Amino acid sequence: MDDIVQQKGEERLPRLGAHGEEGKMDATALFKFSSGLYVVSARADDGDVGACVINTGLQLTSKPLQVAVVVNKQNHTEQVIEKAGHFALAPLTQTADMPFVGRFGFRSSTDFDKFAGIQSDVTGNGDPYPTEHVAAMVSCKVVQSLDVGTHMLFVGELDDARNLLAEEPLTYAYYHAILKGKTPPKASSYIPEQARKQQEHASHVGVILSGRRFGSAFLGIAQRLTPRVACHTSPLPHKAGGG
Repeated sequence: MDDIVQQKGEERLPRLGAHGEEGKMDATALFKFSSGLYVVSARADDGDVGACVINTGLQLTSKPLQVAVVVNKQNHTEQVIEKAGHFALAPLTQTADMPFVGRFGFRSSTDFDKFAGIQSDVTGNGDPYPTEHVAAMVSCKVVQSLDVGTHMLFVGELDDARNLLAEEPLTYAYYHAILKGKTPPKASSYIPEQARKQQEHASHVGVILSGRRFGSAFLGIAQRLTPRVACHTSPLPHKAGGG
């Protein structure tokens, strides 16, 4: 009983110290935290547009309806949200492929129009958002912000919400295990590649189950408000970048 925690006859793993048995913190423990992938976007009054993929978007409260997003301060999108004071947040679905994820996650809004050539719409605040490969959209006014070091946390109060596609939300586990995606250095969950490789062979069963569980509370927000969808398409430029 000194080394094993037992409850109701169930055998648990050995209890380790705060930093593991070797006295070192194992940052890969954070891989067990479930999250989704979202496109967060904004347009400022001066016409500046930013959009990027984040994995830290969640509902905070129901009265009032509030969500939080965490964006790297080196991303152009973070600067646009600060200027605009509002943003749109859309959870990606499992129909999104790597080119679509890469469009928002691995290119820069400063030299690439991320909405060119795809279906999209605009919120009442003027923020563009994709309408393909996303399950829903919430439009938010920034009510609080918090500098957390490398990233800025924005709390947004909802002023609109819409259901879009009846597809399974894309979880971060699915992104890694099925799409074989990588975590960019600017992501809030970034851990050096050597640590990430320890998790490459995660159970696909667990991935699929987590994909079916994820997002019900978030998508429930949109079901309370009337959906409205419009779209436009335009040519796709080819420039490299990131952020």
